[in-house]
Amino acid sequence: MTAFPTDSDPADSPSSLPDELEASPELVRAATTLGHVAVWEYRVAEDRMSRTRNHDSLYGLPWQEVWHRSTFLDATVEADRAPSGDAIAACLAPGGPDFYEFDFRVMWPDGSRHWLSVRGEVVVRTPDGAGAVVRGVLIDIDHRKSTEARVERLMRLYRTLSACNQALVKSNSESEIFHTVCEAIVLGGFGEFAWIGKELPTGELHPVAWAGEDSLDFLAWRAAELARHADGQRDLAELSRRQNRVLWRRQSTTLPTDVFGAASSRRGYASTTAIPLRKGGRPVGTLSVYSRDEENFDPELDSLLEEMASDISFALDSMDFRQEELKTREAHEQSERNYRDILERASVGIYVVEGGRFVLVSEQAAALLGYASAAQLLGMEARRALPERYWDRVDVTTPILERPELSLDLTFEVDDPGARPRVVRASSVTANFEGRPSRVGFLVEVPHIAGPSLA
Repeated sequence: MTAFPTDSDPADSPSSLPDELEASPELVRAATTLGHVAVWEYRVAEDRMSRTRNHDSLYGLPWQEVWHRSTFLDATVEADRAPSGDAIAACLAPGGPDFYEFDFRVMWPDGSRHWLSVRGEVVVRTPDGAGAVVRGVLIDIDHRKSTEARVERLMRLYRTLSACNQALVKSNSESEIFHTVCEAIVLGGFGEFAWIGKELPTGELHPVAWAGEDSLDFLAWRAAELARHADGQRDLAELSRRQNRVLWRRQSTTLPTDVFGAASSRRGYASTTAIPLRKGGRPVGTLSVYSRDEENFDPELDSLLEEMASDISFALDSMDFRQEELKTREAHEQSERNYRDILERASVGIYVVEGGRFVLVSEQAAALLGYASAAQLLGMEARRALPERYWDRVDVTTPILERPELSLDLTFEVDDPGARPRVVRASSVTANFEGRPSRVGFLVEVPHIAGPSLA
């Protein structure tokens, strides 16, 4: 779309104005004191613009002897040329509105992009109603746009951080953490594509989670390119892990020799960041995020990106700790189940005494002592499980109990109302039970009555 149509020059159109607009002192004062505001007048038929001296500098250019339509187009970012041209063409068309206003971006010679706002008014029209002379102002709004964009980026990042933190709390595995984080980044709008690579034993970074458009195709291309480059060229993800710090690149500053950066640009990603993920403080992987916004990542956001990496790394460490704790607990519970199963299946009664009291009793041991269940004995002073007439015999064994190298053997008769009399033999030794010193013993019924004794 042509930005400035060149219809016929009307008779009443000024034709002798110099290229540098003659301005009143008030106009000059407004242009300079208000800051970054230029005033201009464009004559459509001549394709020439008169303007204040500071106009060209807003485009990052030195003073141009002549300002043509092409000068404007060459300086405007390609993506903004058509919308800008449409707005101007609508105003210059016969019967079109007299005013237009829009924001657009310009590319400075150093490659940086800046925002400008233009406001124009058609002050002279041809007999058929087409615009002939347009006057207006050009305003530097780069700071405002940068602030607005930064606020929006911060909001997207905070949304992403919040979603990631929720994911870290709810996730039950490392794989779930990785996939949920990638999805949170894309859904939160912080990037169009995100993936996480984890270090293999060979030292290579292998993708384990991803989200966003073009994911699988991009990662397949990446793998093929890494295999091709025997010269050791690595992408941003590899470099971030190796250097253990946040890295990012922009399309406008990507070197031609950067194969991976150039490929990202070709796929429409204008900026990329890579964030190291750590376990125990050591980098073991990388989170990479790709955005179509070239300004999406900057040094001032690095601290927040590091915070994200720290949160994920902390979750990974906690996950390892919880899994190890779970394995230990499961092993302990299985050992306890096995031990109790042995107790229940044993033909002899087994018991454990700590501090003179039962802490473990099998059902067989409880039955031999004349009790209905083992639960009745837990926590009871051990000697009270015997008939009272044997208590003094047990007291005599105290010196033996205090000498772990000695074993204890005691045979006694059990008074069990309603049941036949029986004689039980108790033997015990000092041992560790669940990490604590205890007396571990067994009970067995002897086939004949040998009388109470203490051996």
